[in-house]
Amino acid sequence: MAPGTGSAAPRLVVTVEPAPPPGWVALLAADPGATFFHTPLWSDALHRHVGGVTPLWFVACAGGRCLGGLSAVARRRGPLRLLQSHFDGTAGGPLIAPDLPETTRDAVAAALWEGWARAARRPDVAAASLILSPDADARWGGGLARFGWRRRDLPFGVIPLAGGPETVEYGVLPKNRRNERNRALRRGCTSGVTTDPGVLAEYYPIYLAAARRWRVAPTPEALLRDLLARGAGAAFLSWVRRDGRLIGGHVCFRHGAEVVAWIGATLPEHAAVFPATLLIWTDVVEACRGGAQRLDLGGSGGIAGVARFKELLGARFATRGCWETAAPLYRVWRRLCAAGRRAAGEATGGDAAAASRGGGAS
Repeated sequence: MAPGTGSAAPRLVVTVEPAPPPGWVALLAADPGATFFHTPLWSDALHRHVGGVTPLWFVACAGGRCLGGLSAVARRRGPLRLLQSHFDGTAGGPLIAPDLPETTRDAVAAALWEGWARAARRPDVAAASLILSPDADARWGGGLARFGWRRRDLPFGVIPLAGGPETVEYGVLPKNRRNERNRALRRGCTSGVTTDPGVLAEYYPIYLAAARRWRVAPTPEALLRDLLARGAGAAFLSWVRRDGRLIGGHVCFRHGAEVVAWIGATLPEHAAVFPATLLIWTDVVEACRGGAQRLDLGGSGGIAGVARFKELLGARFATRGCWETAAPLYRVWRRLCAAGRRAAGEATGGDAAAASRGGGAS
């Protein structure tokens, strides 16, 4: 019997908590839909290093047990707040105990949507958005539609890793991309992965320059350094050097069967040696080494060049659902910002090396 549907069932209660509830780690381990962006490490690092960001947990409990929840953030915009499924459009969605009956799982999801919609109606909230994986979107997105939320597609690229690096090399990666990787190696490029803060310090100016070209606010270096230091391998930096000089990198996260290439950039003046292709190959090898089944390359920010680059790497595209509600003036402001980013991206050839904040939206 689902919670709340009969007199003998414990009542299902949704609360909003400032810290991960008891049982959250068990949900992370049990729910196959869990990602790095559901982890307490991620939320704690945001709280430490990003101003104006407050982590929140919407928690559904019955009979003293945590049955499900949403991890989210509230971000300050002057006197107003934005509710987001997570920082900078990273994917969120519910975690729900998989051992529950299907009707109970649906009841937990419905209760979480109601709590999320109630929070979004507060007078100090300018906008709220929730990004769902394809599976969660197909199963539970209709619950948000019933609250009048608007949905938009968020395409993202994924490289399947089943079979290991050799299978990916000859069954997924097109011949042209293999040739680019080989040329990079012949022309003095080397690559690897690290958690060394010294290498991050070399990479960060490359990323800052790219962020200026993309017209996006850069992720703080302190946040990336903290994740690399405390992630115990869950966060790593892929790098490419040419004749010893760092010319590009990707900050990547791993959890369960997935590695996300989150933010990446290369030096444009080295494009002729294809550092972006070598970076993706380095991500593939490291993800396979850790047993991952997929490499999430993220979205493209509406920039055709980025999307095309990922497609030419052999990425398969899927679609997340972004469910939103916003005040009219905020919607206009967001459209203007998105148009500016697209124009900047197309003007620089799409900055194809970018991982475009993998795992999330743009």
